[in-house]
Amino acid sequence: MSLETAENKIQEICEKIRKDTLDPARVEAHLMIESAEKRAEQIVEEAKREAESSRAETKKDFQNQLSVHEVGLDLAVKQAISKLKQEVMKIFHKELGRLITKEVQEPHVIAKMLTALLGALEKDGIKGDINVLLPKILSVEALFENLTSEIKKKLEKETIAIGDFAGGIALKLLDHKIMIDMSDKALKELLVSYASEELKEKIFNV
Repeated sequence: MSLETAENKIQEICEKIRKDTLDPARVEAHLMIESAEKRAEQIVEEAKREAESSRAETKKDFQNQLSVHEVGLDLAVKQAISKLKQEVMKIFHKELGRLITKEVQEPHVIAKMLTALLGALEKDGIKGDINVLLPKILSVEALFENLTSEIKKKLEKETIAIGDFAGGIALKLLDHKIMIDMSDKALKELLVSYASEELKEKIFNV
């Protein structure tokens, strides 16, 4: 076999190897690269969707938590306002009671209250034995110093005693079994029932 013939034979073998092995390998490699690129694109898209879904879920959870916190905060504010209203009303009731007691402890005020009560009973034609109850701090002598001679005369036959209250006055109509209570305690309860609603409306706007 000549040298030229041998070279041609080798060239044919190389060409056959290239066609049978290298070319299919290149095609296969190209296909693999294309498939990998497509898969990479799919993975990226899936990752984007998952990230978007996770973000949406996180946002939803945050909004739910925020709503819960807002409800809790709203409830806490309402409870604080309610507590504040209660404390304000306690102070109001205490101060009102103190002012009422202080006012109706004055001898001349008690004398006027007694005079007005006796006048109302007389006007309505209510007669009978009466027990007059005075506050603890007021003596009979101090009361009489502030009464007219007419009222003093009316009280001469009546029983005057000391009641269990700090201010004001009370009358017991023995024949009718009625108690007219104008003590500081009774006056406070009466005024609080009216003044409380007015105070709430002015201060709390309710």
